[in-house]
Amino acid sequence: MRKDFNSTTMAGTSTQAGILCMWIQKGHIARLLIPMRNIDQQTPGGRFPTGTKLLIVDDAPEIRAVLEFLFTQQGAEVLVIDSAASAIQIALTEHPDLILMDMQLPDMDGCKATQFLKRQGFQAAIIAITGSVQDGERERCLLAGCADFVRKPFDLAHLRSVIDRHLAFKRPNP
Repeated sequence: MRKDFNSTTMAGTSTQAGILCMWIQKGHIARLLIPMRNIDQQTPGGRFPTGTKLLIVDDAPEIRAVLEFLFTQQGAEVLVIDSAASAIQIALTEHPDLILMDMQLPDMDGCKATQFLKRQGFQAAIIAITGSVQDGERERCLLAGCADFVRKPFDLAHLRSVIDRHLAFKRPNP
């Protein structure tokens, strides 16, 4: 698992048990267990087509760890970043097929980062993910250039369907 923040993350899987993510941050130990038998069956959409590259931008290590693990298991190349400034740099150099962008990042508002990327000619879909419950948040994100909006906590099946819709990929034949 990639380490991109000042804490320790471990993820392990078992086809019988599930995903266990543990992290230590600011002196606290947290654990998240996601039970599942088969990742491809648990989250609709199956495997991503070969070459799919996703950028996940979120300051919450548990969200980055879980999404990175799940989407990697489903065949995507996953880049994880915890700041808007790094996301801008990575997006413009790595050219991901889609970005999941937290709107409340510590260094820059996700809407401002989205606007900057769009002004630079970034064409891929940027999906806003936020825990904000403010009225008008969805509209604010869409006006900034986000292609869609998903509220935290999110349902993994719904998130995957939003991703698939914007990637416009069809599941490969078995």
